Amino acid sequence: MYNYHEEKENLLDFLTEEYTLFKRQQDLYGKYLEMAIPLSDCVGEMTRHAGSYTAIRMMQVASERAGVDEGFQLNDDDNQFVVEMHNSLVDFVSDTVIPDTDDALNNFADPDQLVSVLDDLFQNALQTALKPFQSDDEAQAE
Repeated sequence: MYNYHEEKENLLDFLTEEYTLFKRQQDLYGKYLEMAIPLSDCVGEMTRHAGSYTAIRMMQVASERAGVDEGFQLNDDDNQFVVEMHNSLVDFVSDTVIPDTDDALNNFADPDQLVSVLDDLFQNALQTALKPFQSDDEAQAE
């Protein structure tokens, strides 16, 4: 069972640290290449890490739920967890990353493109992390 408030706080702490790492990378690119990293790189990296974080946390919870002879299975609570974590990611990018980014580095055509990239990369990272734990039937359904 997830405590969504606590889970969101943990993800936001994780994303804050990820963003701090990205800003340090930004400084290195500026120092050695005299060029800044565009917003799409920041969003891409943070989204992939948030998707992996979400998948790993889901695996922890599903493992705790499973009995000794039971397999790894996700349920509706896990699906809701994915939605909550995705929404927290979108809020973090919208409320923290974008306002902190120079407009010249924003290489998204419009907000819809940004959301589309967030959705696709988050889903891809989530599926990639969970793939080894899926049954053959689940893998073929994709």
